[in-house]
Amino acid sequence: MGTQKPRKQLVTFTRRELVEAIFAVVRVSWYKDGKEFDVEEIQLESDLEEKEYVLHHIVKSALMAGADVTVVSPFFIDEMGWEK
Repeated sequence: MGTQKPRKQLVTFTRRELVEAIFAVVRVSWYKDGKEFDVEEIQLESDLEEKEYVLHHIVKSALMAGADVTVVSPFFIDEMGWEK
């Protein structure tokens, strides 16, 4: 049995209109043995005081754990506190 090649992680930001009360939808895809086995979806509400911090924390934590992350928001990436 050979060693398995590391899976390349993906991070995707998509700008799309959402319901007014939603700042962002974050989908985290979890992998086991190189195959997707679970997907979580988190909705961050617009009135959440520290929404940018929470978004950064979710994305960073998921990536550090080996997941893929997709963020959908009506805002541009720099409006969410990210640098291009």
